[in-house]
Amino acid sequence: MRSIIAILAVIALAAVAYFVEPGFFDKLIELAASSDISQLSLHIKSYGNWSIAVSILLGTIINVSGLPTVVFSGANGLIFGFWPGVALSWVSEVLGAVVAFVLARPLLEKGASRVVERRPGWQKAYEFTAKRGFWTVFVARLLPFSPSGLINVAAAAGKISFRDYIAATALGKIPSIIAEVYLGRDLLFAANHTTRIILWIALAAVLYGGFMYYRKRSQTSEAKE
Repeated sequence: MRSIIAILAVIALAAVAYFVEPGFFDKLIELAASSDISQLSLHIKSYGNWSIAVSILLGTIINVSGLPTVVFSGANGLIFGFWPGVALSWVSEVLGAVVAFVLARPLLEKGASRVVERRPGWQKAYEFTAKRGFWTVFVARLLPFSPSGLINVAAAAGKISFRDYIAATALGKIPSIIAEVYLGRDLLFAANHTTRIILWIALAAVLYGGFMYYRKRSQTSEAKE
């Protein structure tokens, strides 16, 4: 029920924004997709007292659409300061994950079940999402710059419960958003932070390798059982 209320609130806010300023979404999404952190932050800031609501709405849309979140997180850090930027990014990304899951699950769950039934080799992987879905989503969310849209869709098509999905997303997003806000601000002054940017990318690569190892090992142990 709470998730439905959250979705209705986002839809209502989006409708108000559209009628007040018809080009609202086109401009914001264009800036978010362009990777121009400076221009995106200036545009969000131009809404004054409404900038927090605009930031949350944009972050929700970005997460539902699957666009990269690092530019958005970096812009929040520039506008509101580091920790407020982290908090706003976290709220909007978790809200976006809720909206994406609730919208996608009815469309994908039955179809995924039918596909798995026709391909017995996929059954173990499908059952794996029910048994260890929390940890799979949690580790995936830990990865900075991970494709949020892909994770949303994969979770909706799997057998993870809504409660585990939200808990794993809310907890896993904390460190990855901190990294994205840091990196987003560093990218704006890339010439001065080359070493740190390389370290962030290396950290993401190590975490990704750890995630792949964890998934492979877990699937192997499931097969033995």
